[in-house]
Amino acid sequence: MSRRSAKQQAGLTAEVEARLVAIKRALGSLVDQSTMDPHRLLDAARKFADAVEVLNERFEKCLMYRHEAQALAEVFGLPVPELSPVIVPTKRAEVQEAFESTCRVGVRDHGYVRPQTDNDGHRTFEELAGTPGCELIKRKLNR
Repeated sequence: MSRRSAKQQAGLTAEVEARLVAIKRALGSLVDQSTMDPHRLLDAARKFADAVEVLNERFEKCLMYRHEAQALAEVFGLPVPELSPVIVPTKRAEVQEAFESTCRVGVRDHGYVRPQTDNDGHRTFEELAGTPGCELIKRKLNR
């Protein structure tokens, strides 16, 4: 290995070591922050459930008012007053969208990152595309 090549290799190794330190710090920070994520998710789920309960309670009150008005009119021989229409919650577009948006998202159930390979089975490291590490690997492998 030439002196220049050895110097370039040492410089690249120093960059990699610095990147590993940066990854360790960033990962530690993200892991620390992520400990609150389940609590935030549970809080949001509880708020969603509470909002659904309020929606259902209001709908049931509306139904009861309509039923009460019809019963009073029937018993007292009065015409049923013109009442505001009541829309069933599941027929409301926003309600459907709220439930669809909560059902569409999922939580990762594994921590596996699949190594990418070319047709000959050699690692390409394309799973790291866009990361500084991918660029460092490409420089090391002359790609």
